[in-house]
Amino acid sequence: MKLKQPLQTKTANFAEFLFRWLTIGILAFSVLSVGVCFLLYIIPGATTGFLIYLWELLWILPVLFLVALLLWLGAAVQKMKELHFRSLMLLLPTAGYVILLLAFQTEPCSDYAQIWGGAVEIAQRRFVAGGTPGSYFHVYNWQIGMAFFESLLVRVFGAHFTAAKILNICLMNLINWQIYRLACRKMDAAAARFTYVLAAFFLAWFLSAPQLSNQHMATVLLLAAFALHETKKWYFAALAGVIVALLNVLRPMGIICVLAILVSLLLEALHDKSWKHWRICLLRGGAFLL
Repeated sequence: MKLKQPLQTKTANFAEFLFRWLTIGILAFSVLSVGVCFLLYIIPGATTGFLIYLWELLWILPVLFLVALLLWLGAAVQKMKELHFRSLMLLLPTAGYVILLLAFQTEPCSDYAQIWGGAVEIAQRRFVAGGTPGSYFHVYNWQIGMAFFESLLVRVFGAHFTAAKILNICLMNLINWQIYRLACRKMDAAAARFTYVLAAFFLAWFLSAPQLSNQHMATVLLLAAFALHETKKWYFAALAGVIVALLNVLRPMGIICVLAILVSLLLEALHDKSWKHWRICLLRGGAFLL
């Protein structure tokens, strides 16, 4: 006689199944996208000189070298003491960020220039662009939150973009550490350390060091909200709700965070069908939304 699986076992199996196939789907889509981009790049070369296009593709070799270097670093740090590992993972990325800041004297342009200019005007108490029809902040009013945040820097340090760059380095190091701490809760120590290395040297994120944007501060708040949610305490859930509200002021992605946490609470509740567990999840969800 075949016994029926309890509800919590079915829920756990479904969550694991969903996570596995979502991961496979994302990886498959990424590989397909790379293949399509590759074909779009080399097909014109069939008539204009295939060897020239093939020669230009040699830029991929440094990328492969960087991937190999990260794999080696991820394996090398496994036997280090925790204090030594954290110190290394603070010093290495920071050194890279500082080199980028010194090598590229970036100045805000396009949207970043509009936000920085708005921050200076807010600090000088002459900001009126938000109410001017057709102005940047009238059209993209959700950027006013970031302009206000940057205006705090202007009030303290003056209209010097270098202060924003230094703050950005601090935020990026904080993000790397937050990712590591969350990974420690979900993975074993070896996988968590490897995650820390990959997060710290993710190239697209790494190169954004010289330019402060709402993505950096919003990511700090997003990871902080998830970390508070993981404590499974209703008062920390309430604090997570406040943080998500601040996140939405800087970058309008709060609804994504809200849905993620509510779905997580629903899966937790389904994992244990007892009324006591449901009551705790409802309390945490209510505190988070309020």
